[in-house]
Parts: sequence; structure tokens; C-alpha cells
Amino acid sequence: MAASQRNGSSSHSLEMANSNQELVARGRARRWKWLGLGIAAAVTIAILTTVLVLVLKPDEDEPPAGERLTLEDILSRRFSPRSFNATWISDTELFFDEDSSGYVPVVYDVGSKQKRSLLKNVKLNYSTFQTELSADGKYALESYSYRALYRHSYLAYYNIIEVATGTKRPIEIIPGRTEPVFVQLAEWGPQGSALVVVFGNDIYYAKDAESPLQRVTATGVHDTIYNGVPDWVYEEEVLSSKKALWFSHDGALLAYATYNDSRVPVMTLPYYGRPGDLNFQYTRAVNIRYPKPNTHNPDVTLTVFDTATGTRVVVEPPPSITEDPQQPVLAVTHWVPDTQPRLLTVWMNRVQNHAVVELVTVSGGAVTGRVTLADLKQPKGWIELFEEGVTSLGERARGRVLLPLSKEVGGDSFRHIALLHPGGDGTTYTRTYLTDGAFVVTSILSWDSDNGYVYFVSTAEDDPKRALVQRVKDDPAGAPHKPECLSCSLAECLYATAALSKNNSYIALTCSGPGVPYTSILSLGKEVQKVVDWERNDNIREALAQLPLPTRKSVSVDLPGGFKAQVMLWLPPGADLSGNTKYPMLVDVYGGPNSFRVSERFAMDWGTFLSANKSVIYAAIDGRGSANKGDNTIFSIYHRFGTYEVEDQINVTRHLQNTLKYIDASRTAIWGWSYGGYASAMALAKDTDNVFKCGMSVAPVTDWILYDSIYTERYMGLPTEGDNRAGYTRAQLTNKVENFKNKFFMLVHGTLDDNVHYQQSMMLSRKLEEDDILFRQQSYPDEEHGINFLQPHLYHTLQNFLMECYQKV
Repeated sequence: MAASQRNGSSSHSLEMANSNQELVARGRARRWKWLGLGIAAAVTIAILTTVLVLVLKPDEDEPPAGERLTLEDILSRRFSPRSFNATWISDTELFFDEDSSGYVPVVYDVGSKQKRSLLKNVKLNYSTFQTELSADGKYALESYSYRALYRHSYLAYYNIIEVATGTKRPIEIIPGRTEPVFVQLAEWGPQGSALVVVFGNDIYYAKDAESPLQRVTATGVHDTIYNGVPDWVYEEEVLSSKKALWFSHDGALLAYATYNDSRVPVMTLPYYGRPGDLNFQYTRAVNIRYPKPNTHNPDVTLTVFDTATGTRVVVEPPPSITEDPQQPVLAVTHWVPDTQPRLLTVWMNRVQNHAVVELVTVSGGAVTGRVTLADLKQPKGWIELFEEGVTSLGERARGRVLLPLSKEVGGDSFRHIALLHPGGDGTTYTRTYLTDGAFVVTSILSWDSDNGYVYFVSTAEDDPKRALVQRVKDDPAGAPHKPECLSCSLAECLYATAALSKNNSYIALTCSGPGVPYTSILSLGKEVQKVVDWERNDNIREALAQLPLPTRKSVSVDLPGGFKAQVMLWLPPGADLSGNTKYPMLVDVYGGPNSFRVSERFAMDWGTFLSANKSVIYAAIDGRGSANKGDNTIFSIYHRFGTYEVEDQINVTRHLQNTLKYIDASRTAIWGWSYGGYASAMALAKDTDNVFKCGMSVAPVTDWILYDSIYTERYMGLPTEGDNRAGYTRAQLTNKVENFKNKFFMLVHGTLDDNVHYQQSMMLSRKLEEDDILFRQQSYPDEEHGINFLQPHLYHTLQNFLMECYQKV
């Protein structure tokens, strides 16, 4: 369940919808999609009294059509701003696609402000979606004919292009076979034009683009044994990536993971096919190796391959982790520059509350040294350490690594930048925190050790809604240091991120909110100066200026135990806040651990539409368990799914109804997707005071024994009597359906959901039916977790249900 939030991101949490629930994804068909594959009812305004008006949609004298935001505007991405679309390929050069209607790779030098076409003499394939330059710039990889597998992984054809001549040829896996084949992974090494490819779950390597590929592994088995690419659960919950191999900085060594799923149980999903197609007289089965709580996890092995000699060395997990009889989790693999490259690994126990950070030296075909950098234990929560360590090639940084680790601050703990640096003999490491305070470091961007700065993204002090791009000195002497905020001086820049050039001379800084996003290129040094406006999105900004749009209202609400909930309200354009007019409200819940909904990031999504077009107050509430706060808040729902995070949605909504007189308490609804679908249904189950009149759950978890092991056990432990069986029982939805008798409820799911299986909704559906509880249900045949291909029908269905709910009052 990776990154899920209305307009923000937090690592490794159960995802709803289209990565950001912005209804704009246009997903590509996954492998099972090509087995045989070659929309609002008007609502009249009801007046209860001559004074009190209940608002459901614009008044009769609303502006003409076209002057108000429509659902089609959202689904078609009409007002979706362009994001930063470039990649730094040197300290001054950006590589990007210049033509939105085709693929035209271009290099732009921010120093000289000169632009050049990279492959002007090359005719790219009509389905090309990416080109990547080799380290020496002499070759390019052309990727085309995209075929999605899971969230991050895909198959594609690849051509090798010689930049100077424009000649191209397909990657040749089998000698003499020149026709293209679908490849799982192809990428350049860090030096010259070395190339690594994964095909058929096996790794192939070539020392340069003109040399034939040599087979590195020969153990790959389709859907069972994976080399260099992750299986389903590691891709989804650990790596958040399609690759599981890592070059050392000099390209001499290649580390790769092998995942053996032979003991992982199989989940079978039905595939129905296209109506009227004789190829689908019988349903077909899609089988996925999918571990669930207390079942067998993938067996993972880490190997280092010497690209010169061909020798292989297996790197075993540390003994303190293997003492746990359950399968350990390989969370991080990263090379650290030193006099010779050393491998940074983070191994965790199965339930991920114990992690060991090690540096491993591999030379001469053997492991010749191991140093423990940190042994982390969290008995009251989990270890959130899945980011690769940040290193630098500079002389001052050799043998050192930066990691985001929790630091005690005023009775709480917050993630800060920890510098792990060796003592004189190199066998012991010291941890020094470079940052300090009541804020959270969400991402370490880059380490400029030559000039002594670390660049990072963090929340603001005591304001988790903001995302600041900052830098801090890297000197352990006198640390922690006061950061310098780089994004704070930019206009309307309360939510920012950035990408730095190869030697950290320039930074592409994107201001993603609260206004329309824009990107500026800044030069770095003691003085930071703007070099060029990369993307301003003026066309979007000017078009939106002509439309009546919601306004935001931020609220903080006290919670039990001294905690606070952050609330964001999207108020209808021109809303009457006197209390004379009552507006219906829809609460958008996610609620998963270490996730968030409330931020200053710009969004154009279904909530924007409902507020702008239907005069609905759209609300998001981040209560206990949410991200970007101290560990006390985040860990409050450890082993307690379905408790505080749900209760906070109910109680904060009640508080809003009682204190904001323009909210219609009789017409308040809740909805969510994935973990949010679980939270919305659980809110209805636990809401005995009728705070919510109706709810909508899309692709919900209904019983945590049915979700994947690595995510669920991280937060809930094992469903055993010796661990947290009672917590799993308490978190079930299917044993709490009695209160649904008084609610208007809709359940939505795609039958081919590989993440939260359709089984989850069927379990809840069966229990509601057994108890003779009426509800609405919408199933989407052969649709996955995001229901990407039937979005108009989905949102018209949700909208009609919501308007009917409001009319029932």
C-alpha cells in the first residue's frame, strides 16, 4: 500500500486510487489486460425555512456552462499543471522531452542557456515513452511499447541508439535473435556505457554497449524466483521500485537481490474478459504470489557480482536479525564511496521493529569486513527506514552516510538527518544529528560535501502541512545546525520539492502549492540566485482565474492525550459563512499509519469539483497515526488499527459541526479509498451518534488477515495469540456491521484488484447480507485498485449516491 494521501505523500502506506486520489490517472493495461484485448442527475434546491437554505448545487442563476468547473475538467486533466519533467545528466545540463504531443529528447544547459536536440537524426518509435543516456553520453536507451505489470514495474521493448550516428538496434538477449523482446529492466551502469538487463527474471550484463550481454543468473522462474527485480510484495511495500539491483559508483560491483517465492501462497483473481468475445467463454485465472499475515514471506538473498571477474558473493543478514525464526526483510541496499566501495544494508526482522544498519566490504570474491553502524529497536512502534542512505563522492564524505533517523525532541521523537561517521580505526561509527527541532525531515535530497551542505525537504516547525526545501551544514562539530530555507523566499511556496544537479551547483526547485505549481532553476553557493523559470504554468493559472474555485480554511483541533488534528476545508466559492446558509459536507478520509491528507499542496480533484460545482464543503482530517508529526502521534495506532484514527474522524467532524454553523450536520458524509475505504466503513460502524449520514468505501480492507504480510505486520504484528490476535479481531469490519442498519452505505471494488483483493469487499458484503442490512454495491469487472479505465462511471456513481444521501434528509 504505497504512498497515499489527497495531495501529499508518505512512504509505504496503503494506497487509495491513483497514487494521489486526484482522479486523473490514465493507467496502462497490465499483463492480464492484454490476455485477449487486441455518466449527473439534477438536484433541486430544497428550502426548509425562509431563512435556512440547504445547498446542494449552484442556484438557478448560476454562471453559464463552461464558467464553472466540471467533472470532465477533472477527469480529462484539463487543469492539471505540468510538473518538472527533466533529469540532471551533468552539473549544468538537463535532459527532457520538449514536445508534449510526441517524444523529442532535448538537452538544456542552464549555464549557457543553450538548448540542443539530442537525437534529431533518429526516428523514434511511435510508442516511445522514455530515453536514457549512458554515463558517457555516447548511447541512449529507447524504451517503447509500455506494458504495466504492478504499481512500479512494467515490460517494454528497448533499442540501443548510438548518439553520434543515430543508428539503433534492439537489445539482443539471445545471440542472433534481433527481433525485440519484452524486457523487465534495462539501465545503464554508472561508468561508460555498461548495461544491465533483466529478462525472464534473470540478470544480463554487458561491459559496454557494443559488447554482447553475458548472463549473470540462471535461476529465474516466472512468478516464482526473481533476480534483480522485486516480487509483488517487495515492489509494493519495501522498494517502491521496479528494480532490485545496485551498481557501486565505479561500476565494478553489482549487488542484486533474489526473491524466492516458491513457498509464498498463491492468490487467484478471476479475469472475465471482453463482452461478446468467444475467447472468454470461460473465465481465466490470474495467479499472484501474495503473502498474508503469518504466512510464508519471500526468501530473500543478497549477492554481489564482480563485473570484471564474474565472481559472486552472498551477503548474509546480520546474526541478530537471523535469530528471529521468521524471514527477515531486506529494506535498503546502497553503495558507500570509500577507498574501496562498501555496501550499506538495512535488514529488519519480520515485523520490522528491529533493524540493523551495516557496512559490508566485499573484495577478492569474499566478504572481508562488516561494521554495524546502528542497531535500532522500536518496541512501541516500527522502524520506518526504507530510503537509501545518502552519500557523496567528495573526499570529506568517504566512508560516511546520511540517514533519516528518529531523534528525541522535547518528550517526543522526530525524523532528523543523522550523519554516521567512522572513528579512527573505521570499525566503530558515531551518530551525529545535523538537524533538530519539532519538525520532520521527509527527504534527504543531496549531499554537497565539497561545500559542506546537505539539502533536504522537511515540514515547518510545528506545521506539518508545509514542505520546505532547506540546507544545513554537514560539519559534525557544533551540530545540530540551523537550516537555511531555500523555498521560503519564493512566492506562494508553502509546499516544495527539488532536484539537484550532479555536483550540486544548481537546484530545480518546484513550488507545488498552495497556488498553481511552478519550477525555478537556482544557482547555489553562499548566495542563492534564480537562473531561469523552468515551468510557470501560466496558461493553467490564467484559465483557473476565470473560474469560481473553492477557498481553503485550515483548522487545528485538540485531541485526547495532548495531540492535535489538522483539518483542511475546501469551502464553496462565495460561501455564506454567517450560518444562514447550510452546506453539506463530505469528509475525505485515508487514516493509514504515517500517511496524510492535509497539506499546502495544490490539487485539482474530485473534492475541488464537488466544492466548486455542487457547493459541498470538502474536508480532510489528519488525526492520530498521521504522518509528518512526532513518533508519539504516529505510533499511537501501533497494533490498534480501526481505533484512534477512526475515532478522530468522528469526533473532529462532530466538533466542526458544532463550531462552524454553516456546516449542515444533517447532511454530512464520509468516503475513502483503500485504507480510507476501511476507515470510512469503520467510521460508520463506530458512529453511534449519527455524525455521518452516509458513507462510501472504495476498494476497502475489511479484515487485516487478508492483506499483505509486510505492510500489515509492520503496524499490527502477527495475528497470533502470543502477539496481536486480539488487535486483528478488534480491527475487523465484518464483526461490526450492526450499526450499518442506520446508515446509507455504498461499497465499490474492482474485481481484478491485485492490491486489496475483491475478496475483502465480498467478505463485508456477505456479512451485511446475512444480517439483512441493505446497502449499495458497485463492482467493476477486470478493474484494478485504481479503477483507472472506468473513471467517469465511478465518479458519476459516487456523485449520484452522495446527492441522494443529501436529499434523504
